[in-house]
Amino acid sequence: MESSFKKGYDKNVNADGSFELSFKSKRFGAKTAKSFALLGVFALLPASCAVTSPMVLAFGKSNNSAAVITWLIVAFALWFFVMNFAANLKTTILVKPNSGLVVNGKNLPFKEIGQIGTINYPGAESDKIAAFVYADAHGTQVNISKYITLSLAEAIVKELKEASGVTWK
Repeated sequence: MESSFKKGYDKNVNADGSFELSFKSKRFGAKTAKSFALLGVFALLPASCAVTSPMVLAFGKSNNSAAVITWLIVAFALWFFVMNFAANLKTTILVKPNSGLVVNGKNLPFKEIGQIGTINYPGAESDKIAAFVYADAHGTQVNISKYITLSLAEAIVKELKEASGVTWK
């Protein structure tokens, strides 16, 4: 029987044996999410209202209730779109088995990686945990992903370790 549950990431195998791991991630971590929400309300919402205010003039006088309602709907839609775009990303990691990783256009050979793991932080809500995948290379911590759920981060680490051909501690 095949599982009907979907993985949190997509794995696309290329003709040369390499594969790409793609997954949705958050640009902002748990610590900055609340600050970004406040910024969105106090800066982006007024900006979207200012950008869409010509709609009120296009529909007639400002005391026309239909024009004001339409303007508010468009302003909130623009605000929601900008907030959603700013927070969500799709991350792609190219994995070359027994060779290395390509992260953000930079090569990271497996032979130079001391450890691959996750670092997690308590989330904005008490039951949520935000994590990211990292690799230690030459005394530098390389962030392989943006913030994702802990279970997704652990699944990606497992995929990377299996593809590396290295025996990890």
